[in-house]
Amino acid sequence: MLKNKGSWIVFSVIIANFVLGFEFNYYRFDWFDTSLHFLGGLGVYLILYSYFKNSLAGLPWIKKTILLVGATALVGVIWELAEYSFTAIPAILPLPWDGLSFIGDLPDTLADLSLDIFGALLGSILHSLGQRKP
Repeated sequence: MLKNKGSWIVFSVIIANFVLGFEFNYYRFDWFDTSLHFLGGLGVYLILYSYFKNSLAGLPWIKKTILLVGATALVGVIWELAEYSFTAIPAILPLPWDGLSFIGDLPDTLADLSLDIFGALLGSILHSLGQRKP
């Protein structure tokens, strides 16, 4: 599972989320959530690129970018739905995290999704630069 850089980035983001975010309350700092979403987008892009590398081999860079950034954005949307669920479900069922809010308002959600996309775009640009021949 953790054979590529993307997996390590995503794994680190998840650990940072739980340890720094919840245990040490780093979510009080705006830069923390921003960093996690940006790095999460980069990590998801790298995982998707690694997984689909052979299937995408013949495509031009722009098509690879559109497909992989779009897939990363989809993962970001699913993540935002999960955040919403973790906040909404305790209103119905008593759960251990009852009382914690995982979501912000609409501008926060849009910013999170934008950061996921910017992280993926950085991954695409880095891959493009790394594949150029001098």
